[in-house]
Amino acid sequence: MEYAKTTERDTKDIVAIINTEANIDWFDTEKETDISKNELMLVNKLYGLSADYEPEDIVTIPVKYAYSGRKISNSILDKIIELCDNAKESGYTLVVDGSYRSYKEQEKLYKSYDRIDADKYLTRPGHSEYQTGLSFDLKPYNKDYKEPKESEEYKWLKDNAYKYGFILRFTKEKEYLTLIDEFVWRLRYVGKEAAKIIHDEDICFEEYYAYYLRGE
Repeated sequence: MEYAKTTERDTKDIVAIINTEANIDWFDTEKETDISKNELMLVNKLYGLSADYEPEDIVTIPVKYAYSGRKISNSILDKIIELCDNAKESGYTLVVDGSYRSYKEQEKLYKSYDRIDADKYLTRPGHSEYQTGLSFDLKPYNKDYKEPKESEEYKWLKDNAYKYGFILRFTKEKEYLTLIDEFVWRLRYVGKEAAKIIHDEDICFEEYYAYYLRGE
């Protein structure tokens, strides 16, 4: 996808592309993530974390809520548990699959692919939100849908995740801004206030960061 091309988009989209810096060639440019923003830090194909960045509170998620060995920042574990418990009450069993991944783990995975496939399917070391400990994949337990967005589990998450401080991170509609293909089950913790704004205004995290945080 040629995200930097704006000629076929309307004015609103062009403004969003420029404001979120999606027009910058991330192959040749790299910016440092502002980790002082804590749960609102921006990590994407342009903004990255250092090799030695590692959250101090990474814990293993109880197997009741995740596949074995999955880890996350302890600061959001109770929010994940609350979300999963309430989903269960509504009839949906959700478990964490993809979760915290260190810089070194991302680097090893990235190098296991050839360059073309690596850049197509993965983010560079330092540019994976998994490294923040705030991003994870929450999937229906023991189910695999051909059309996941039509599933009741996805619809429930779309309507409710923001109430617990989570956003659906990578949607089809915002690929031209996130520069990452749609990933239906990827969630990111940003806190209840930011999550509600992102949900209500139907924007992605890059837009929220550009309009509400940059320059603070």
